[in-house]
Amino acid sequence: MTAYEYNQWKVFYKVSPSLFDRLDWLFATVCQYLAEPNRDPSKKNDPFEATDFLMPWGMNQQEYEEWCEVKKVIKAQSKLERAKEAGKSFVRWLGGKRKSKRNDNGS
Repeated sequence: MTAYEYNQWKVFYKVSPSLFDRLDWLFATVCQYLAEPNRDPSKKNDPFEATDFLMPWGMNQQEYEEWCEVKKVIKAQSKLERAKEAGKSFVRWLGGKRKSKRNDNGS
């Protein structure tokens, strides 16, 4: 292997770490796929995410609680953005329906 190839592999490894460095994500994803079909929508509306099964390493109790709060805020912001997009889509759809009705009536 040339020095150039070695450096290219070093860059690739920084961008995409090996599987063994991210086994926590692999198993969190497996847990997500196993839990989702068994989710009770009356108890949990939102689908499971891999981050629900990740263990935050190296945090004390206070840091862990702060991390959970930040995670809740991010989820709430994501829901709000999806609701805004759904509202915009509905308004566009409704506007298209109104225009088509005007054209059908000949006015």
